[in-house]
Amino acid sequence: MKRYFYLQLKRGLRVFPFILLTALIILTSVVTVFLAVQSRMQNGEENQRFKIAITGDLDDKYSRLGLAVLQNFDDTRFAIDLTEMTADEAESQLKKGMISAYVILPENFIERALSGDVDRVTYVTSAGGQNVVSMFKNEFTALITDMIVHSEKGTYAIYSAVKESGLSGAGKHMDELCMEYVDLIFSRSKVMTVEQLGISQGVSTAEYYVCGLTVFLLMLLGITFVTVCVRSDLSLNRLLVSKGSSALAQTTCEFAAHYIILSLLIAVMSAVGSVALAIMGKGDLLLTNFTDLLPLFARIFVILLMISGFNTLMFELSGNMVSAVLFHFFASIGLCYISGCFYPIYSLPLPLQKLSHFLPTGIAREYLEGYFVGDTNYTQLVGILIFTVGFLAVTHLIRSSKTSNRRWHYAKTA
Repeated sequence: MKRYFYLQLKRGLRVFPFILLTALIILTSVVTVFLAVQSRMQNGEENQRFKIAITGDLDDKYSRLGLAVLQNFDDTRFAIDLTEMTADEAESQLKKGMISAYVILPENFIERALSGDVDRVTYVTSAGGQNVVSMFKNEFTALITDMIVHSEKGTYAIYSAVKESGLSGAGKHMDELCMEYVDLIFSRSKVMTVEQLGISQGVSTAEYYVCGLTVFLLMLLGITFVTVCVRSDLSLNRLLVSKGSSALAQTTCEFAAHYIILSLLIAVMSAVGSVALAIMGKGDLLLTNFTDLLPLFARIFVILLMISGFNTLMFELSGNMVSAVLFHFFASIGLCYISGCFYPIYSLPLPLQKLSHFLPTGIAREYLEGYFVGDTNYTQLVGILIFTVGFLAVTHLIRSSKTSNRRWHYAKTA
């Protein structure tokens, strides 16, 4: 069977340049889709800082001091850009979509607030801003009413309580409580712990799509081998069986040769990608992270075992190249869709979410995600190996059925 193995390997190497060209076209398409999705996520509203204009009475020192504190000390500075404008400029930029909203401070707002009289603050946003901007409006309103108003009530309440009790130092106690309120307001982010759970197993959105689209790319690469691996004439296979070479030995040789060619294809595509990064001026980044990427490539080559078994089964089920391409394509699309390779897994119906954990593409995606979270799940590794053996076993049964039925038919005719 060594000669049969070398024959399969030689057939694959003969058409390797054409397979590589087709694979690079598929790779370019998948990378383009990924970059488009990533750009859309980065430019999404939830990842943008909101521009809020402050208009009205900003001439007194207290207003400017308060604005400076918000711009430099408060946690809202990480999500909101506060800028000073006139009312006309703010209205014009709001109509053009250059700002999210603007706030109009009434005249002598700070001075009147220090005296216990808090005027209404006008908050203006666009009519269509009924999403994240409207959420900020509610948060901003709550900030004014709950923090400023109630803290002011508490400050004046202690002043009145001390005065009515006939005690001294009412102003001192009032100032101390006021500073405690200020510290409480600026440290309000410490009352909760923010934990980013990610989409699946704690990975980010970009990492999730890298894993999903990588599995989809590896699945599609099998289509490029249709011209080499699909055959309708099994005369050679029947002859080999008659000479003592079992169907299991044949399928094993074909699987091994396909895995080697597919691994070589991934290696060459990675080299081409490295050259492309070097041309774009990002070669240093790749060299810096090359050692860190080795575990990722190790996981990819493990997944290639299962995908090689899947491809071998698809080729055996197909009787001609047209049916092989269609069958392989739709099977890959269906498995990748159900496994959450195109959309976040939580967006799928609950039964499909549970089913994805038992599908070969779902296991492969989760196995790749383990690289980004630093987790080696041996259950997923065992699942990949079980599917590999299962695909080869079914392929062997089909090959045995084809060769034995044909030989039985010819013997009966003779």
